[in-house]
Formats: sequence, C-alpha cells, structure tokens
Amino acid sequence: MRSILFPVFLSGIAVVSCQADLGINCRGSSYCRAWFLGNSFYTEDVISEFWNALTTGKSANVPGGPISDAMVYDDPQGDLGHIACRNIRIGSEGICLFMQNAGKTNGSVIKARVADLVSHGCRLCGSVPLSGNNDPGDSGILTVNYVRSGACHGICGVIPLPIDAA
Repeated sequence: MRSILFPVFLSGIAVVSCQADLGINCRGSSYCRAWFLGNSFYTEDVISEFWNALTTGKSANVPGGPISDAMVYDDPQGDLGHIACRNIRIGSEGICLFMQNAGKTNGSVIKARVADLVSHGCRLCGSVPLSGNNDPGDSGILTVNYVRSGACHGICGVIPLPIDAA
C-alpha cells in the first residue's frame, strides 16, 4: 500500500510546485478562453497592441502612450492598478495590463516584459515575472488578464513616481 501512495503523493507535490512557479505563460482567467472563442475580438493580438501603445504610442485600439523608460511605477499594496486596458464592451470590462506583488518597477522593465509575452506567443492573456529570470517570487509579475470592472481605455491614468522618488 505504501508503494502505491508514495508516488501519488509526490505527483501531487509536483503539481502544486509547478503552479506556484509558473513563470512566463499565456494563461488567464477562464474568460480569456471561454468568453472570446468565436468572437472577432479573440482573433486580435491585444498584447501586441499594448506593446505598440507602450513603446511608440501608435496603436489603433489602445490610445495613449508611449510610457517613459525611466519613469518608476510603484506597487505599494501589491496591486498598482491598470497600466493599460483594451475595452471589450460598453462599460468597464476589458483586457488589462497590471502588476501583481511588485514593488517599484520602471517603464523599461514593463516594456521588456510585455515584449517577452509577445515573443512567447501570447495574444490575449498571460503573465511574466518582472525579474526577467522567470521566477515570479523575485519581483512580482506583470499580468494581462480579463477584468470585470475598472478598465480604462488605452494607457491608464496610473500616476507613476518621478524619477528622483525611486
């Protein structure tokens, strides 16, 4: 009996560990797949649109930008707010870019991690560790995900810290 239960126990540990250390991925809430299947919005590359808005300010669907490389964005409560959003309906639903469990992060890091999501093949939702070493525990994560409320349209009104406040 012990020989049967021990491998099952170990496989359970492996699953929990894998989920905790997910690293870069194209996952999101269940809405990221179920909500948009068959919808023309689902075929759009929202993450590339965020990249364009953040780096050049030139995006047909995400107005605003670019953001400054040197500007420092602070996440004191572990949930800064939305950096950018693409509205999907009238109201405040959307796909948004935001940090989780992060501290101070500059604009160049945010842009680099969005580029990582694009390179990874993510189009609608995904997460990437801010540290660049694929360890979400080091510096928090940058996430693109469905939000039910609070979505702005374009580059959001997040108030970054001045460079000397970092």
